[in-house]
Amino acid sequence: ETAPVRAQRAAVTPPTEGVRPGSAMDQFTRGNTTNGPWGVPAGFDTPAFLTHAKNSFVRLQHAWDSGNLDEMAELTTDDMFISLTHELRNRSGRTQTEVVALDAELLGIESSANEHVASVRFDGRLSVNGEIEQVTEVWNLIKPTSGRGGWLLAGIQQMA
Repeated sequence: ETAPVRAQRAAVTPPTEGVRPGSAMDQFTRGNTTNGPWGVPAGFDTPAFLTHAKNSFVRLQHAWDSGNLDEMAELTTDDMFISLTHELRNRSGRTQTEVVALDAELLGIESSANEHVASVRFDGRLSVNGEIEQVTEVWNLIKPTSGRGGWLLAGIQQMA
């Protein structure tokens, strides 16, 4: 009975965009997590950032369940939005998801001339149409280095 639930959750998480060599996500997928978070700038407000990341996770889940494209567009990059809308069109039936428990860990932040990229690992439990499901994902969030704009979801990697 858990197979249909997993299939519904898989539809929420399109394939991850390419993992950058040497990035926090690259090191994480290679199993190099013994040193804890790396690449977090001094003075970065990690607790506030993780609160924001968890709120985005919950908001995106509700937007997915209700098919709220405006909300999804507000939380994602253009490429991620396109991936999600394609998945949404292929979805069979509606889902009702409640985030029962959610932990977040900042794996690292990298910066280039144009953008900051943060990798956040989420571990939690969801109730999907009344069935409890464990979730472990790493989200890559992107924010421009200059101008306006907050952190947007650019990719999701299923870890379990």
